[in-house]
Amino acid sequence: MSFSIKINHGDRIIVYVHQGSITKEDIGAAWVELLALPEFSAGGYHLLSDYRQAEFQITPAEVHAISDYLAGIAEILNGKRQAILVHDPHDTAITYLFSAEVLQRIGFIVKAFSTEAAALHWLSRDNL
Repeated sequence: MSFSIKINHGDRIIVYVHQGSITKEDIGAAWVELLALPEFSAGGYHLLSDYRQAEFQITPAEVHAISDYLAGIAEILNGKRQAILVHDPHDTAITYLFSAEVLQRIGFIVKAFSTEAAALHWLSRDNL
């Protein structure tokens, strides 16, 4: 597990960068740290997850398990958005599966991007 979390106060964005293989457990560990940040858990900060130097080792069934976890914190996610930076077709497919499920189940808006500029632009928009 190799990840870092930084806070961009100017844009009100939490930046989570992961390198290497990513498992469901890695995602869980990152969410524990994210939820410990008052800017994310109680503030209006959005999330930018950068997986461009990583590779998902997550199955579709595990996507559902992650969605189950997020359903338990739906109140915290209310009004937040997550932009996910990915670089290959497999990771993009997993991201689309995840985004569709969390949108349908809890209304958490997640989108995949290939460039940081596009992701930051989308996260900084006031109304979608």
